[in-house]
Amino acid sequence: MKIAGLDICKGYAVSLILDEFPADPRKFYKAESKARSRTPDKDLYTFRFCHDVYEKVLKPGTKHSKVNSDNLLTRGIDTFVSWGVDAVCMEPTGMFYSSFIAEVCEHHKIKVIWVNHSKCKAFRIENEMHDKTDMADAFALACFAQLHLPRLESSS
Repeated sequence: MKIAGLDICKGYAVSLILDEFPADPRKFYKAESKARSRTPDKDLYTFRFCHDVYEKVLKPGTKHSKVNSDNLLTRGIDTFVSWGVDAVCMEPTGMFYSSFIAEVCEHHKIKVIWVNHSKCKAFRIENEMHDKTDMADAFALACFAQLHLPRLESSS
C-alpha cells in the first residue's frame, strides 16, 4: 500500500511516501533526507494548502460546507492528490490544519490514519533517528503505518 506520512505545519505539509516498510529504516531515512531540500518551497514532496478555503468553503456551518474539486486546486493540493497515495498517516495535533487535509483525503477516497505523537517519537528513538525534523516525523508516520496497517485497519 502506498502511504504518505504527513507532518502538518502552518500552511504546508511535509510528506514522505513509502510503498513498503524499508529493510533498514535508518539508512533509508539518511539517504532520503540528503536527497531532499529542507526548504519547503524547494522540496518536491512538501505541498502548500490554503486555509482561507477551509474558512470560507469547508468549515462546518458555512454556506458552502461541501468539498468539491474546484476548491481543492489551491497551492499544492492538486499536487498532493496527483501522487495517488492509498493512505495518509498524520498526528492529530494542530487539528485546524490536519482536519483540512483529512477532508481533502475523504473527498478523494484516501484513507486517513491518525497516530499519536508519542508513538511517532518512540519509533524515531527506537530506530536511532534522534533528529526532530518535519521530514523525520513524516518518515516515522509512514513507517509506523506500514508496520501496523493490519492492526490499524481492523480497529477502524
